[in-house]
Amino acid sequence: QIKYASGSILYRILRKIQWNDAFKVEFDGKIQEINQSFKGLDEFGVIDDVIKSVWGRFHKDKRYRDTALGFSSSTSDEILKKLEITFSPTGNHKQFQIHELGDGYRSMFYLTLVCALLEIEEKLANESDDDSLEATRPLLTILAIEEPENHIAPQLLGRVVKILNEISEQHHSQVLLSSHTPSIVKRIDPESILHFRITESYESEVNEIILPEKKDEAYKYIKQAIHNYPEIYFARLVVIGEGDTEEVIFNKFMEIEDIDFDDNIITFAPLGHRFVNHVWKLLKALNIPFITLLDLDLERHGGGWGRIKYILNELIAIGEDKSQFLTLQSGALLPDDDLKVMHDWPINDQSLIAMESWTNRLNSFSIYFSQPLDLDFLMLQNYTEFYKKAIPKNGGPQIPDKTTHPDEFQAKVDAGIKATLKSDSATGDTYSEEDKELMIWYNYHFLGRGKPTTHILALSKMTDIKIKEATPDLFKTLFNRIKELLVE
Repeated sequence: QIKYASGSILYRILRKIQWNDAFKVEFDGKIQEINQSFKGLDEFGVIDDVIKSVWGRFHKDKRYRDTALGFSSSTSDEILKKLEITFSPTGNHKQFQIHELGDGYRSMFYLTLVCALLEIEEKLANESDDDSLEATRPLLTILAIEEPENHIAPQLLGRVVKILNEISEQHHSQVLLSSHTPSIVKRIDPESILHFRITESYESEVNEIILPEKKDEAYKYIKQAIHNYPEIYFARLVVIGEGDTEEVIFNKFMEIEDIDFDDNIITFAPLGHRFVNHVWKLLKALNIPFITLLDLDLERHGGGWGRIKYILNELIAIGEDKSQFLTLQSGALLPDDDLKVMHDWPINDQSLIAMESWTNRLNSFSIYFSQPLDLDFLMLQNYTEFYKKAIPKNGGPQIPDKTTHPDEFQAKVDAGIKATLKSDSATGDTYSEEDKELMIWYNYHFLGRGKPTTHILALSKMTDIKIKEATPDLFKTLFNRIKELLVE
């Protein structure tokens, strides 16, 4: 099919050439030479005679009595249709024909022909004074390509998409491309994408990709984010986190919980930093369920009440009913003025209880917080001994003896608190003494070294049984919610 398609595409170009009379006379002469050469073969003469004899037995019409086997000088158009392209050098001193190429190269060569056709038509129309060329040119050429990833190597897909983009930018052409691979989708402008999904009632649902307004500060961020994580388009469930830590830990816990990321088409996307409401809007528009996991960052700048305020405002931004998350115990809604200053609310034992009730309320929107600080600290709390062992030989923080050098030990703790909470004035008042001491290790593992590397090393030292025994309550809640969303 590629062979004949290439011939017909070339013919579409070649038939526009104005063949002059001298060429036609010469062409007819060459055809006659070829016919005479064939007639000189005895076997060819036998074939010719037999066809003429059998044809005469079928009919008696004198107009079509004689037959002649050969190349007709009147079939130059047909010959042009059968022009073929060969490829060289091949390394074996013979030219390759189209059918000898691999599937991927055939696909790319077909696209080459289409690109060449459109480009030549453009040049002929622009350079020629002959209006007939423009008149015979199609008003629109649609190139419909179904899942090119099935035939083309992944490393070549980027080149293919680039060429298709060039075709689509021409005035007389349009490209329709279907794909199931993120490596193609990430190279296409989100505004040019239509998202297809099969509904529960087995109907096709088509949605556009929703982005912020171009003048909005969030536009570039969200556009770049979904360029970097195109897997979200194909997911049954998206887990939105804040960084690489969540992805490493989620993969391990999913394995233990026997929930396969790939089998269930679960995608992790670290897009919870800023403008998360736009990510929510996008996923809601595509009818893809999602879970959001954020750090509470208690006593860090912008953390604690500031983090809760951020999420409440993001829920308001996507049009959620305020009564579902801003209703106070009195039954009244939290006033807007109080919400504006929530980040300045005091932090003490009583307010920590109130903060927990707010975070629990957000669970109904599948929003969860790693408390009290972040997921790194949560893992350090629950698997302390394993993380203390996850150090290179002769490595680890230099910690003075607590009994013999209490002042030096306390200075080390204070330095760990300031580093962990990222403030020279941090005191860690809302943390227990054990947690403050762990901040020495937090500083060593997660501020002085790579977070994913540390988690991979620590988890490799644990058996699945040990991990399961100390599973944080947060993960138990999260995975119950994941299982619920997967069966909905």
